[in-house]
Amino acid sequence: MPQTLRVIPPNPELHREAIYDLTAKCFNRHAYWDWQAFCRQGYFEHGFYDWNAARIGFLGETLVTHVGVWDYQMCVGVGRLRVGGIGSVATHGEYRRRGLMSRTLRASLAAIRERGFDVSILFGARNIYHLLGYVPAWPYESYVVSAEDLPSERPAGPVRAFQPGSRPDVDDLHNREFAPYVGTAVRPTYRRNRWSKLWRGNIWTDARGRCAGHVVFWRDGQVLTCIDETGGAEQVLRVFGALCRALRCTQARFGNLPHDHPLARRLRRGNCRVETDYIRSGGPMIRTINLRFTLEKLSRELSRRLSASSMAGWSGRLEVADPRERVLLDIGSGRVKVSSRPGRTRHTIRGGEEIAQLLIGTQPPDETIEAGEMKPAGDGRALVEAIFPHCHPTLARWDSF
Repeated sequence: MPQTLRVIPPNPELHREAIYDLTAKCFNRHAYWDWQAFCRQGYFEHGFYDWNAARIGFLGETLVTHVGVWDYQMCVGVGRLRVGGIGSVATHGEYRRRGLMSRTLRASLAAIRERGFDVSILFGARNIYHLLGYVPAWPYESYVVSAEDLPSERPAGPVRAFQPGSRPDVDDLHNREFAPYVGTAVRPTYRRNRWSKLWRGNIWTDARGRCAGHVVFWRDGQVLTCIDETGGAEQVLRVFGALCRALRCTQARFGNLPHDHPLARRLRRGNCRVETDYIRSGGPMIRTINLRFTLEKLSRELSRRLSASSMAGWSGRLEVADPRERVLLDIGSGRVKVSSRPGRTRHTIRGGEEIAQLLIGTQPPDETIEAGEMKPAGDGRALVEAIFPHCHPTLARWDSF
């Protein structure tokens, strides 16, 4: 008789080694033992992996599937969303093409909703996850600079090497600097350096000995890639210029920078090449989990945006609907809040999964409306353009899962 897939939350004491073994075998771009160390050093352990939201599947006593969930807070202006980050999606090689992973993923999505998450984000393989309701969240973007175009001036003050990892002073500085940018994570996320053999760091302090900035980087041949950074844009570029000269690198690469971050602005004023990769299905993708929870947590941010727009004096109700939920917003006196009263309104924005893109401002709202074949009614389009602008969301490589 065919065995039935048994899907359960993993128990760290019972299942962690089996999960590390399965994922190490599936992700063969990494050496088996290096992947095991990666999991223990920071990816699963000492990080924000959620053992209660993740799901594993068994056929008999054999572990055949794993869907990991990383639980973190994402910045959307003054709002914070609880994100279920999906990662390490793995199926035993002898049990593929049987629909086992689809069942495990759907069980994980149900668990994420039950546990009170707002949205889910993943970094997925191509042409798979749209079948589960995920849509592109943001493009991959990198700034590429020739080493000779980096500043030749020495960095201000003493700069010293440090072992990258969670430090309260670095985390606090990151949270202050990156909170205004949509998509960024509230730290701490990973408490240790997952790639301890590859990722290195430099740190500098102010006159009182407090952390004033840092960079985390790795070298691949003659290319020096910035993984994470804080501090003034000019200082970061001076530090990177010095590193390129010391390590004999000819090129520097800065990835996953918020579009309006001072470092991105500074790079665009100089000589650089910006590489942007758009993927129809794959890469960073997002899905709504609980639309009502999401809009409640964004109400302060939506109110702030409305008050600064040409629609500030508008009053009435707006309906926002995705494939699973319909939520009414009460709008008036420059404020937006989720309605507790049932009813109907002629002002609507109803759509498919692309509603998730509106929530984080993946692209200009008119492009999202067009791509999702939405048909706003009443003042729906004008309101959407006021409260769901293009925000250029992104997530730092340090925080990815």
